[in-house]
Amino acid sequence: MQEAVVLSSGKVYLRKFRYSEVDLLHSIASDPDVIKFCGGSLSIQENKNNLHRIISSYKSNTGLWAFIHRPTMEFAGYAGLVYENSNIPEFKVAILEKFRRNGLASEALKLCMDHAEKNLHPGIIEAYVHSENKPAKNMIRKAGFKFTRNIFLKGKAHEIYVFALVTA
Repeated sequence: MQEAVVLSSGKVYLRKFRYSEVDLLHSIASDPDVIKFCGGSLSIQENKNNLHRIISSYKSNTGLWAFIHRPTMEFAGYAGLVYENSNIPEFKVAILEKFRRNGLASEALKLCMDHAEKNLHPGIIEAYVHSENKPAKNMIRKAGFKFTRNIFLKGKAHEIYVFALVTA
């Protein structure tokens, strides 16, 4: 079956989820660190509903895409640009533990930023980062995102970072 690759680099590619992949979405939503920092631990039915919402969002130039580790061709998580908390695109990423701490999230962020510069209107991109997630905060800052404010989201302290998007 031909993959619907959206973005790719040397180590990763991002592709559209398929309706048959609720188990992949559930695996990342059940990861303890993802639950701690992003929320999750949803039932299969809730993940099925989320998958339908994710797939229906592909009509725009944004989306939450399946994150594939190219050397092993394994599902590693998800990444993308979504409109979730406002009318401003938000970068999101969640990676399964075995794929963390080797630059893959940074690579996915770069792919998403390049995509945004080519396909979205000028403005800003936001990143909501759990206040205790130091690796994510470091990654976002290295990419040029600037801290703007603290908020509580789903009962947890988060920091909002923004990136000024200048499109080609």
